[in-house]
Amino acid sequence: MNKTKLGINEYLFVALIFVGAIWGVTPMLGLMLFAAVVEKSEIINAGSKMALIIKVGFLLVQSCLNFIEEIVRTFADDASGFYRVMNKIDYFLDAALLCTLIVFVIINGVKGLGANKPASTYVQPQAPVQPVQAAAPQAQAPAQAAPQAGATVCPKCGNNVNPGTTFCAACGTRIQ
Repeated sequence: MNKTKLGINEYLFVALIFVGAIWGVTPMLGLMLFAAVVEKSEIINAGSKMALIIKVGFLLVQSCLNFIEEIVRTFADDASGFYRVMNKIDYFLDAALLCTLIVFVIINGVKGLGANKPASTYVQPQAPVQPVQAAAPQAQAPAQAAPQAGATVCPKCGNNVNPGTTFCAACGTRIQ
């Protein structure tokens, strides 16, 4: 797991971005800007995009509801029941946004803390490897040529030796 310039792993940095989203748009964007300029991590980039999508999505829905509320306020004389409903929807959206961001903080925090644990030390036993034995070199009987007239035979290996030769060409035994 790679560590960021802040000394924490990538998932904990993503959790920090989601915490920034809970605090507000400015801390979230500040952390995302830092990550974009300083950190070169796919995990952090993906987490930043997710935080931005969630925060902007909820802000857009709230803005649409506020727009509807302003329209009703403009044209309705008494819309107190409508305003109570809109306030409840607004509170629900705030709670849903907060819960969503907290879930992502927890998920990335657990991933980040779990990434610091050392890998398991259990080593699966393997079957012993049998060494391959080389085939024993077989003594090859020297090809014996047909005995020549006046040729002698080596007393050690039986190879035909030409007359006047002092040593056998096959085994090096002295002839005579």
